[in-house]
Amino acid sequence: MKKTLWSNPEGFSIVDILALSFAVVFLISAIYIMVVPAMEQIEVLRVLSQPVMVILGGYFGDQIVRGYQQSKIEEKEKVVTDFRDSV
Repeated sequence: MKKTLWSNPEGFSIVDILALSFAVVFLISAIYIMVVPAMEQIEVLRVLSQPVMVILGGYFGDQIVRGYQQSKIEEKEKVVTDFRDSV
């Protein structure tokens, strides 16, 4: 299979791109609201911040869990290899 943006395991995944796009939209909105403050815009930022925090929290939570699972798998493989070497 040809490696493309979506099928390259070493490259960006769709989750990475979505997290980056949500973060950029939120950052642009926050900067705009700081420059031109109004009560309605502050309310929009408050409402917009909750989904962005959930999305980015889920993204980083997923990365943490994957890293933890991968370390456990590597640890088990090391134990099996050490056992075989000792026999």
